Amino acid sequence: MATDPRQTPPADVKALVREVLGGKSAPGEGSGGPGGLGWMDDAEPEKAPGKSSGWARPGVKAKAPEEDELEAARHIQFRLLPDIPRLPGLTCAARFEPQHEVSGDFYDFFQFPDGRLGVVQGDVSGHGIAAGMVMAMAKQTIRLLASTGSSPGRVLIEANRWLYGAMAGKFVSCTYLTIDPAKGEMRLARAGHPPLILVNAATGAREVLAPKGIALGIRDGAAFAAGSEEVRRGLRPGDLLVQATDGILEAKDRLGEEMGVERMVEVIAQHAPAGPAAVVNRVLDAARHFQGSAKLDDDAMVVAVGIG
Repeated sequence: MATDPRQTPPADVKALVREVLGGKSAPGEGSGGPGGLGWMDDAEPEKAPGKSSGWARPGVKAKAPEEDELEAARHIQFRLLPDIPRLPGLTCAARFEPQHEVSGDFYDFFQFPDGRLGVVQGDVSGHGIAAGMVMAMAKQTIRLLASTGSSPGRVLIEANRWLYGAMAGKFVSCTYLTIDPAKGEMRLARAGHPPLILVNAATGAREVLAPKGIALGIRDGAAFAAGSEEVRRGLRPGDLLVQATDGILEAKDRLGEEMGVERMVEVIAQHAPAGPAAVVNRVLDAARHFQGSAKLDDDAMVVAVGIG
C-alpha cells in the first residue's frame, strides 16, 4: 500500500530535529503520531547534551550543564535565521531581539524561480528548548511545503496537517505571504498571528490585513481548513508590508496598557518614506520607549518588505 506523503515528514525535518537534539536520533523516531514524531506528544523533548569538560580553573565558576545546553540551542537558533534576499523591485529588512535563551519566534524568505518572494513569520507558544525545537520543525515544514509553489492558504493547511498532534501540546501562530513584483500582487494567509500592515510611503494610505485563521496545531485538518482564509491585494510602488510578533504589540506601559496595532501603524506610516530597514528599527525603538525600558519583556521580531 502506498504511504500518504502528508503523514510522513521528509527526512529534512527529522534531520533538523536531530540537529536540535545535538546529533541524536529522536526517541521513537519513525513511530507514533502524524509523521512519526509522536514522541513529542507524551514526553518532554530531550535536551541537547552539554559540552562542559567537568572542570574549571580555580576561582572560575563552572557552567551548569543546563547553561551549556541553552547556549548551544541559542546558537542553533541564530544559525537558522535566513539571509536577507535581494530581488529586483523589492527591498527587505528584518530585526529579531530575543529576550529569552531560546525563542519560539522565526521568520524566513523563499525566492521562487518566477521572481516571486515568499515571506513567513511565526511564533511558537512558550519559551525554552521545547519551543525552540518546535520552532525549528515548524519552520522547516513550512519551507518544504512552500517550495512546491502552492498558495499561502494551501501551505498553511498542509503545515497544520503535518504538525497537528506532533508539537508536545504547543501551537504556532504564523503568517505566510507571497509577493509577485511583476504582477504587482500579494497573497496572504494567516494562522492566529498578529495582522500584516500595508502602508504606502507616498500617499500615507494604510490597511490592517487580518484574514481569518487559527494557529497551527490547535485543530485538525478539516476544522483548520474551514476556519482559514486567503486574501489578495494589488501592490503599488511605495507600498510597505510590515509584520511584527506579539512581543511588539503587547509591550506594556507602566499603567499596563499595550502598545497595540494602532500605535504600531502610526510608527510605520511616519517612517515608511525612509524604507524597510529604518521602519523595523523604529518599530522596535517605539516599543521599548512605550514600555519605558531598554529591554522588552518578550521576544520581538519585525519583518518589512518595500515595493519598488
